[in-house]
Amino acid sequence: MTHLQEEWEHLMLARLEDRFPVFDHVYELDDDLVYVRYGGFGSFVQAVIHLATHGSEIEDSLHIQIIKSAYTDRRRLEQELRRIFQFVEELFQDSDERTRDILNCCIFEALMGSKTAEKVLFQYVSAEIAAYYKSIHW
Repeated sequence: MTHLQEEWEHLMLARLEDRFPVFDHVYELDDDLVYVRYGGFGSFVQAVIHLATHGSEIEDSLHIQIIKSAYTDRRRLEQELRRIFQFVEELFQDSDERTRDILNCCIFEALMGSKTAEKVLFQYVSAEIAAYYKSIHW
């Protein structure tokens, strides 16, 4: 791995670290691999969306139980969704090919196949990201 690649990976991990405390607590990923950490974040985003849209009707895995205990009301869930998609906007605006690949493989792919998750995504992101997402949707 080149020095530039190492710097980029460190930067990407630092951008996510401590930004979403519930994610850090729920997933406890000690792995320094960017795709593993962001893949876990994609799962977290999907879980928060499902909790926000389906409430108590979703299956209670350990992760969902912890997320439910952190977001005890609809307002907190909506605030977290706004924060999540503001972060997605920041990553998208980097326009770096590697960062876009992280978005594609780890976050957008986690939402594909769920009409509900896609509807929430389109509600919170810019028209530019919505168009990009639609162009990569497979």
